[in-house]
Amino acid sequence: MLLTPWALERPYVWIELGAAWGRRIPIVALLHGLSPGELQSRPGVPVLLKKRDLLRLNDIESYLKQLRGWVERRGAGDMR
Repeated sequence: MLLTPWALERPYVWIELGAAWGRRIPIVALLHGLSPGELQSRPGVPVLLKKRDLLRLNDIESYLKQLRGWVERRGAGDMR
C-alpha cells in the first residue's frame, strides 16, 4: 500500500487496509512524502500499521531483492 500524507486523509484507504488485515493479506507499506517516524507519531494511525516494517518508496529496489531471495529459497510453489 502506498501511504502519502494525502492518502492518510482518505477513508477508502482505511477501508481497504482493514479489509486486507481482516483477510490476513500481507501488508507492505511504502511511504512517500513522510518518514516512518512521522507515520508512527501521527495520531489516528492504527497500531497495526505502526508496528509494520515501513519502507520509503526510494527503498523499493532493496525490498524487491529481499523478496526475490525469499521466493527463490522457498520455491514459487510454496508461497501462500
